[in-house]
Amino acid sequence: MYRRIHNIVTTVAAAAFGLALASITHLEAQQPDTSAVHLATEASQVWLKLVDDGKYDESWDTAAPSFQQAVTKPAWSQALAQARGPFEPFGERTLLGARYFETLPNAPPGPYVVIQYRTKVSGNREVIETVVPMRTGQALWRVSGYFVKPAP
Repeated sequence: MYRRIHNIVTTVAAAAFGLALASITHLEAQQPDTSAVHLATEASQVWLKLVDDGKYDESWDTAAPSFQQAVTKPAWSQALAQARGPFEPFGERTLLGARYFETLPNAPPGPYVVIQYRTKVSGNREVIETVVPMRTGQALWRVSGYFVKPAP
């Protein structure tokens, strides 16, 4: 059951910004733009707060346009509830890293920041959350992808 739910949210999130998580992990990060990384990380934390508070519709409303074009609001809310449900509640997050990319494969023009958190969840378990904000204006960073998987 978990694998099916995980696949749903992974599929929805991957479609939302047109790339698979595996593609991200094999990319070489560009020269970091520390200001961009900082702003994108702040945006990811605000967005994750919406998700943590169960405001799934609002998380969709504030996501990048490419995300909204790839998945409907009801489909996103349903997939997110199913994927996160077995782990709720989500607790303390530890930033594992944030990498800046001008472009990502099979994705609209960026730039992007790929951010990973190790997050404590129910049952004394941990997950890895990957949040991918993209810049959608002068300095506006909006989430274009989200993945959650059990920590190794």
